[in-house]
Amino acid sequence: MAADVGAGKCISCKVGRLEVLVCNANGSFYAVENRCSHLGKPLAGGRLIGTELTCPFHSASFDIRDGRNICFPASRPIRSFRTRLKNGFIEVAAPELGSPGPRRNPVQ
Repeated sequence: MAADVGAGKCISCKVGRLEVLVCNANGSFYAVENRCSHLGKPLAGGRLIGTELTCPFHSASFDIRDGRNICFPASRPIRSFRTRLKNGFIEVAAPELGSPGPRRNPVQ
């Protein structure tokens, strides 16, 4: 539920077989793959400031709005997924595995 994801917080969940991190950036919800593109470690537990998520292992950072990598050691973006709010629940668009996810459609 949206109420479970406080402002500035992220929670991990499964969408099909995919590990996803749902983040609340100032009341807008975003979803990204819960895997850092640097070494494949989980992003859950990382620091979220505004829309910038920092990996808890090696400090790579990503923009949760579109998955783009912001700083080293990440050299590639991560997948981001469309979200919407429906009856108090955050829904995440689950594209087929292997295909790129939709971008920039936050829930507010």
